Amino acid sequence: MALRVTADEHGGWNLHLRIKRFTFAPARVNDRARAQEGHAHLYIGEQKHTRLYSDWFHLPADAVGPGEHKLLVTLNANDHTVWATDGKPITATATVTGSRASHNGGHDHEHDHSAPADGAASPAGTR
Repeated sequence: MALRVTADEHGGWNLHLRIKRFTFAPARVNDRARAQEGHAHLYIGEQKHTRLYSDWFHLPADAVGPGEHKLLVTLNANDHTVWATDGKPITATATVTGSRASHNGGHDHEHDHSAPADGAASPAGTR
């Protein structure tokens, strides 16, 4: 999984997840885990901010205060366990910088913490 974050000219940031062999299944959230489907969780710093039910999300500028903030996205099964490959959770991170005046400043960052292409995802056992 890779996460690309770009500043939105109208404020905030647009997040784009690039995920291979995974289907978002919002209608089955809280259901049992099914292979290669589910949703994602977005964290700002250590705090869970929201669930993501598609590969695009707009993060409003007022979601972060001034300064640099780490975003973490985890890939989750329907039952909220974090998907993993070879025991390594599937995650992606990026950094945004909030500003006092406009709250629309930011960095474009992309980090890939995906599992090997041939690895099979399995629940990591965390929620």
